[in-house]
Amino acid sequence: MTGAKDEESMTGAKDGECMTGAKDEDMTGAKDGEEEKSVDGVKDNIPAVTEELKEKSAHRKRVETFPTTMEGFGYQFNEGQLIQIEGGGPFVFEVRKGDRAYNQRHYEALGEVITGHVYQLLEAEGLRRIPIPVDREAGDGSFFFSSEGASGCSAKVLVLIHGSGVVRAGQWARRLIINDCLDSGTQLPFIRRAKAVSCVRVCVLPVT
Repeated sequence: MTGAKDEESMTGAKDGECMTGAKDEDMTGAKDGEEEKSVDGVKDNIPAVTEELKEKSAHRKRVETFPTTMEGFGYQFNEGQLIQIEGGGPFVFEVRKGDRAYNQRHYEALGEVITGHVYQLLEAEGLRRIPIPVDREAGDGSFFFSSEGASGCSAKVLVLIHGSGVVRAGQWARRLIINDCLDSGTQLPFIRRAKAVSCVRVCVLPVT
């Protein structure tokens, strides 16, 4: 009797253990299934999210059309300093409060306009725009500025090369041009000094 009862208890315990194990296994399987559904749901949403981001980017590009002249930006140079046309104040970075990304794009667009202005100043100093390679027709592409007779000149030649980054031929630092003046941010003072010495020719090379 005792043996039978003990055996029954043991059998019951074993059956209980088996039932518990089965229950745990069912719960684990259900949990795995839920995780798989969750991952599949995220995967299904990726194309929709990607398309939404593309639409927002395209919309931003359509909306953000910046001016192509300094006057359009509301600025002008006065005695080498960039000032606001209205009021004569200095450059202001934050044109859209709290939107640093937009303000940075606005700053860069203004910088491109200033680059064109510096090119005009170089040409006003008698430098010519020479395509690279020199036998290429003028147009889009790399170029450098050179004074008359610099090529094959046996006299001294002053070669000016700017640093890396967004600056272009004739510039030292865009930040200095915008926040200080043309004399500190461009190579113009060096070019004028070289021109004052008649035997010196000037080449202003770009970094590409």
